[in-house]
Amino acid sequence: MGAFIAVLGFLAFSVGFLMFVFSIFKKKKKAKSLLIMGVSMVFFITGAIISGSNDVATQDSKPVADEKKDEKDPIKEDKEKVAEDQLAKEEPVAEKSVASEEDTAIESQTNTKKTATDNPKNDWESKIDKIAQSEDSPTGKYDQVMILAKDYTPTKKEVEKFAVYIITEYQSKQYSADITNGEYMLKNIFRANVINNYIGKVNTPLNDFAFDFYQNTKYLYRGVDTVDSAAVRSNERQMDKALLKM
Repeated sequence: MGAFIAVLGFLAFSVGFLMFVFSIFKKKKKAKSLLIMGVSMVFFITGAIISGSNDVATQDSKPVADEKKDEKDPIKEDKEKVAEDQLAKEEPVAEKSVASEEDTAIESQTNTKKTATDNPKNDWESKIDKIAQSEDSPTGKYDQVMILAKDYTPTKKEVEKFAVYIITEYQSKQYSADITNGEYMLKNIFRANVINNYIGKVNTPLNDFAFDFYQNTKYLYRGVDTVDSAAVRSNERQMDKALLKM
């Protein structure tokens, strides 16, 4: 707008100047041409001032725009910072998770080894060995084994293993071949009694067999009966019947 006014003032000034020169040659009045020149000069100066002001404003506005471009969006910065913090937090967690899994695996293996070797309930054989080697009487040793069997909590597979063992020992007649072997006899008493405790007061072929096996082993070990006694033979007949029912 300022440039347009300046150009218009310049053109008017030119026209006024030409009229002034023409009036000199024609010897006419110069007032009109001077008036035109004066007004045009005002327009020219005004336009120049406005144009200059616009240029300054434009130059001043550019840095502001540039500064706005350079300014970062605080909301965007906050989101980016949160994302970076989240990633920074997740990476250590992943490392901790891997470390935790490795520690858990090591601890599990350690616990498994302890269970197999250090758990008193799974180490019944060594305990019976110590009982058998003690200076206690056969009855006293028997009583200790019965307490051990009562407190023992077997697994199903272990009970099945005990059952196969005592049946095999009975059928081979090995169970009464060496009744002075305290460790062997006490362990058989333990196995049979654990089976009875596991099954409970239920009449099953295995439970009946284990009870009669336990009775014979107990009385033979304590010297109450002999291998050929009527009581032992009677129990063996009961065991034979139980085996047929299995």
